[in-house]
Amino acid sequence: MFGYVLPDKNYLYLKDYALFQGVYCGICKSTKKQFGNLPRLSVNYDSVFLSVLVHNLCGEDYTLEKQRCILHPLRKRNMALDDPLSAKIAALNVLLLWHKLNDDVIDGGKFKHRAARRLFARARKKAARSFPEFEAVIAEEYARLRALEKAKCGEIDRVADPFGCMMERLCGLICDRGGEDFKSLCYNVGRWIYLIDALDDLEKDHKSGEYNVFLAAFPDFSDRQSFVEAHRQDLEFSLYTGVAAIEEAAAKLDFCFNADLIKNVTERGLRVRTKLFLENHCQCKKIRM
Repeated sequence: MFGYVLPDKNYLYLKDYALFQGVYCGICKSTKKQFGNLPRLSVNYDSVFLSVLVHNLCGEDYTLEKQRCILHPLRKRNMALDDPLSAKIAALNVLLLWHKLNDDVIDGGKFKHRAARRLFARARKKAARSFPEFEAVIAEEYARLRALEKAKCGEIDRVADPFGCMMERLCGLICDRGGEDFKSLCYNVGRWIYLIDALDDLEKDHKSGEYNVFLAAFPDFSDRQSFVEAHRQDLEFSLYTGVAAIEEAAAKLDFCFNADLIKNVTERGLRVRTKLFLENHCQCKKIRM
């Protein structure tokens, strides 16, 4: 996960803003409890959405409690207390981050990627021992993705498929409820994350010569703005079809609680982020909630 799945803050209720922050802090605490301080860097906003989603479908609400945070030591903050679902998501974050770093290294990554992979190796081994089924799915789908990237495949849907399948399978391991609609939502969120990350990295990947599915599909890059304008119809189709599928799947699911936060993300947040990345003429800065 990369941290792209966010609510539209301008239309977010205060209760849901507090919940989003509390869940983020809760996953961070759970990560520290299982793996120590350094792996807390693996926590991202995508995992918060996943946590809220699976807690809801599994009928497990959060317990919030004011605690101190390492980044905000002077004032206590609302934090979601650790539970089995949060523990799974914390382990999943560690595994996804390590495999992302490993993929970067295999692709000829720099010293910083090799160093980061080594720093997270112990946490990854522990997470893989605790949840071998997560490790197996991630390794399998990354291998399939790597083969497509190595072949310089320019078929957008085909290249995005492994990441979509990865998220669908992983979410199914965490929560076995929701049926086909839950599977569709998770698949399309994974697919969207892969594609929005590729769009964000257009200029960086062109300069470094690294694989990018959009550059492979349309090898006429001169600058980001011209590229997006020249291929806007194809880019919008690839991204917004995924967003529409997410909206449709979410609308069919029955949520027990915290539905407003989920609806904000699926009905507003993803569209706002997609539009931002299409209109921005440089790599987007990470947003802090």
